[in-house]
Amino acid sequence: MPARDLSGKRRKGIRGFSFQQAVERAIIPAMMVLSGLMVAALISAQAPGADARLEALLDRAEAYCVKLSSSALDFTCTEEVRETQHTGRVLSKSERALRSRRGWLDEADNLLSRKENVWVYDYQLIRKGAVFEERRVLLKENGKDKRLEDARLGAHRIGYKKLILCPVTFLGPEARKKHAYSLAGHDTLFGQAAVVVEAKPLPDHPQALAGKAWIKPADGSVLKIEWAPETIDGYDEIVLFARHIGAAPILRFISEYGIEKNGIRFLSSHKATEAYRLLDQGALFVRTKMNVAYRDFRFFTVETDVALDR
Repeated sequence: MPARDLSGKRRKGIRGFSFQQAVERAIIPAMMVLSGLMVAALISAQAPGADARLEALLDRAEAYCVKLSSSALDFTCTEEVRETQHTGRVLSKSERALRSRRGWLDEADNLLSRKENVWVYDYQLIRKGAVFEERRVLLKENGKDKRLEDARLGAHRIGYKKLILCPVTFLGPEARKKHAYSLAGHDTLFGQAAVVVEAKPLPDHPQALAGKAWIKPADGSVLKIEWAPETIDGYDEIVLFARHIGAAPILRFISEYGIEKNGIRFLSSHKATEAYRLLDQGALFVRTKMNVAYRDFRFFTVETDVALDR
């Protein structure tokens, strides 16, 4: 949900971003290339005085990530992608100042044309060993029936890939070497108690992704991840664009894992928002909002070192 990769030439505005690159640079080269960090070896010690309960929770979460990253998976589900965009040109800070001085500035000057698209896919994920495949068949586009095999993701601004493996980004063995962890609260998700843990890059690893993970204490599985946008690829471009229009960026990327099978949690939703607060007016405009929902799972293989379903 959720790393980004800008497409096209650099310019004052940004054209798009994806979770793919940030996740792939974070994952262990030996197993696969995906949208997150992969696992390697367990770290033996934390900072002096680290809370024992936090350490035990991190150990359980790491064990879950090892199981997740070594699992064999084959399943299909329905994936519904809803993207709302406000397109057009946003007045720069200097343009708004000039219009304001001349009495021309109107609320409508900062309104962009709104466009909403909805795509419904039959989504399949196959993962075995070094093989990781995501396939989509487009079933509907904006309410109209379609049948397009090997379809590309329709969302224009925000891309994503291999989000099922993103927990290892924060909690896998390699990730634990690169992050400092702290308790950030307690919550309840999907009827399950969760401990919220915040992961921040250590000074020696400034490129590591950061954010918060909602961890189920009983088994260490991850129920939710909220990414820290400033650690995602492409954030500098967002800041430049925000500076150009005299705004503060407000970005949110959230992945939720509400489906469980054989001890593995599967993505139930992914949400991303790209918004800006205009500093001179206080007005907020949402440039892109994307909601992805997963339902109607059909499992063919969910195989780990401890469980097998066919």
